Amino acid sequence: MVRRAPDTARLLQCCLDESGVDGNLSPVAAMAGIVLEYDQFTWFDVAWKKALDRHGIRSAIHMSDFAADGIWANFPIPSRIALFTGLVAVINEHKNYSIAAIVRTEDYRQHFGKPSKANSMTSIYSMCFMLLALFQGKQAEHDNCEPNFPYFLDDGNERKEESFSGQSLRSSCACRSFGDDKAACALQAADVVAWAVRRRHSGLAFDFGRGPLEAVPGGTHRELTVQDDWLADVAEGRRAMAV
Repeated sequence: MVRRAPDTARLLQCCLDESGVDGNLSPVAAMAGIVLEYDQFTWFDVAWKKALDRHGIRSAIHMSDFAADGIWANFPIPSRIALFTGLVAVINEHKNYSIAAIVRTEDYRQHFGKPSKANSMTSIYSMCFMLLALFQGKQAEHDNCEPNFPYFLDDGNERKEESFSGQSLRSSCACRSFGDDKAACALQAADVVAWAVRRRHSGLAFDFGRGPLEAVPGGTHRELTVQDDWLADVAEGRRAMAV
């Protein structure tokens, strides 16, 4: 069987955000987002901003804004339902697919102890990104796309350097860039997807007008949960390197 050359005409980018990576409050941590073709970014921005404008929102949004202590804490529930319905429609209409990687916090603690920034190589954040990058690489190969998939992450994330831990990951994820989510609507959408994925895997309710977000992984959605034996292998490898 002759293998086809990668389809370089399809220029894709994976826009990512994380949720629950502090490892202390959430039962799961997630890295998730959307994959867009480059020529869809402008149209995505236009549609996203229109959805926000309908509700008088002129700034970037994050799911934390709608928490009890967020700037949109008092946003009326009927308006939330309408807003999130609109944002979900934008995401599912424009994305090529959404993607997510999930690490169970208890499994992580069992093999690496309490989450810490002391060793970014094995932080729960880097675990999520490593899992997603490896998963995405396999998907790119399956889809006949370039294996060095470009990743686009939030520049304001204090953990961003942890997304580049390990030489093997550097070689397979060389195409990595950061942007301001205030200017890149796709990063705001990644925040929404990551929040919804973590919420669902944590078994938490989509209450207070957030019901429409259950449909965020609509259409084509690719998702992988790290298995305990994989974490055990990584932990054993790290211990062997330390000897």
